[in-house]
Amino acid sequence: QAVSALPAELYLPILSAALWYIVSAAKITSWLRGKYPSWLIQWSSCAACSGTWISAGLAWLMNRPVLGHPARSLAGLALAGLWGMALVPPVAWILVRSLATIWAPFDEEED
Repeated sequence: QAVSALPAELYLPILSAALWYIVSAAKITSWLRGKYPSWLIQWSSCAACSGTWISAGLAWLMNRPVLGHPARSLAGLALAGLWGMALVPPVAWILVRSLATIWAPFDEEED
């Protein structure tokens, strides 16, 4: 219910950046990334590339209007993808920088 109250334009980049992080950078999934084929490693390392498809996929799954267009229409999927291409990289950067700041004191203790 909480996510459905937010417009897709707000939650798509946030959820897409979180999924991008889990797929491409999280320590907990590092074992899985070792099994990726080379094309998937390259694709997942690019927040804009993977953010495009992740955002379009989330728009399809959540079926919420994107910039005034139905999510399951060609225009809605294209807009969700473009929205993700533009906004997932800066949101992912904020996410990664924030997590690095949070974990920095714990990393120093390990040394």
